[in-house]
Amino acid sequence: MAAITFVSGATTWTPGRNPLFPGVREHISMQVQGETDGGQLYVYDKGVERQTFELHFRLLETAKDNLLSFIRTTISYGLNTFTYNDEDSNAHTVRYINESLRREEIAPGIFDVSLTLREEL
Repeated sequence: MAAITFVSGATTWTPGRNPLFPGVREHISMQVQGETDGGQLYVYDKGVERQTFELHFRLLETAKDNLLSFIRTTISYGLNTFTYNDEDSNAHTVRYINESLRREEIAPGIFDVSLTLREEL
């Protein structure tokens, strides 16, 4: 199992440890579904697929601050895409999609941090 990284240009962020297990990966196929007055089911495939990664970390304060800096200044929240190299060494081009970075101090200097990434398919 490899250490995950977030990479944007020459800037890389690596946590002190990988996300908590299990992470959530969601694959969605965008389809409109309905039923006619006669009970006939119809499905319209919009041809769009979406994959998201929900990552939950337990980070020391410096790693949390470095992640926040990466999100604020390097990728400008969801404005710029970046490469997420997962624990299996697979590279994903992703975008940060949270409106805010959820972080909770659970012990002095230790934070639970949750974020969601959307893969650009």
